[in-house]
Amino acid sequence: MSQVTAVKTTTLDVPLESLLIKVLERRQANDRLVQICCAVIDNQYELLYTFSDDEAWEVTNLKVTCSLTAKIPSITRIYPYATFYENEMAELFGVPVEMIQNDYHGKFYRIGAKDPFLKASEKAQKEKEEEAAKEAETKKTQETPEEAADAPKEPADKAQGGAK
Repeated sequence: MSQVTAVKTTTLDVPLESLLIKVLERRQANDRLVQICCAVIDNQYELLYTFSDDEAWEVTNLKVTCSLTAKIPSITRIYPYATFYENEMAELFGVPVEMIQNDYHGKFYRIGAKDPFLKASEKAQKEKEEEAAKEAETKKTQETPEEAADAPKEPADKAQGGAK
């Protein structure tokens, strides 16, 4: 009769800004990337990165919860085959994954709908967040004439490198 070995599973909540550091730690531990899963819960992405230490029979899940417009850093420079998971998340859920090494740009699957795994209410929420972010960026980059007139002016010789 064969022996059954229990697999130890750990799930860590990881802030988005710490994702690459935690993935590098898994790589340095020689863990294998098993899968990346995406779900939308309460109008937020929940991304689950699963790693396995096959010798120790341990599985580690890195769980990232973020807004629908958060930019997700690609892990393909650490685990090259993550390109398939990341393209799938981008195409099916509209996850904005940045810097995928082999980005299929929406051509990974032959489907006619954009973000088909997002519900209509989730798409509307994402569009609202994107619009608010664009407006905030526009306000940030626009100066009124009064603000421009009040800005300190550099002397011409300093502006040209200070040569005398």
